Amino acid sequence: MKIVRQSDTELVLRESTLWISIVLALAALPLFYASRLPGDRGNLILAIFFAVGALVWLRKATVVFDVAEHSVRWRRMRFFRSVSGTVPFSEVAGIGTESSSGHGGSTLYRLTLLTGQGPIPFTDTYGPGRDHWTQLRDVAQRFLQTHGSSALPAPGSDLDASLRSLLLRGRRVEAIRLLETAEHLDLTAAAQRVNQLAVRIKAGK
Repeated sequence: MKIVRQSDTELVLRESTLWISIVLALAALPLFYASRLPGDRGNLILAIFFAVGALVWLRKATVVFDVAEHSVRWRRMRFFRSVSGTVPFSEVAGIGTESSSGHGGSTLYRLTLLTGQGPIPFTDTYGPGRDHWTQLRDVAQRFLQTHGSSALPAPGSDLDASLRSLLLRGRRVEAIRLLETAEHLDLTAAAQRVNQLAVRIKAGK
């Protein structure tokens, strides 16, 4: 995923592997044609392999932070299926980072939009490069701070401070979601931690 447009009124992030699908589909066409020759099963198998690969790589995701509409629009397309939605800036608790184990023990990442209803993934897949995803997250968080909600925690700020900020504004569910994503906890553990913090805040600690 990368930034494709950034201005005072809009921030657009996009991930697209359509070009890979096009290349694989074009590679499959002559192989399908060659497989029509009598006894040529090798080209047919190879053509099917490329065609399946073209479908697997058919993915596109777009996230638009729109100041004019005061909302975040997102759309993800995979295997000709598309899902989309819109979230008002007022319902965004922050930008999270999810991780997943890749091949060979590597760690892959993707960004999520943190809301009271749960995190919304920016993409269907994960990608390498922790620094790259951290930079994207900070840019999106800063854009929301500047043009959306000034109450959002600052990019790279202390997690405890972010949780306190949400709890002081009565956004307990969003604090739980933020902690779940940031520290990869299950719902029960995250809720327990947030409740403990809420007690400390109430006691003035």
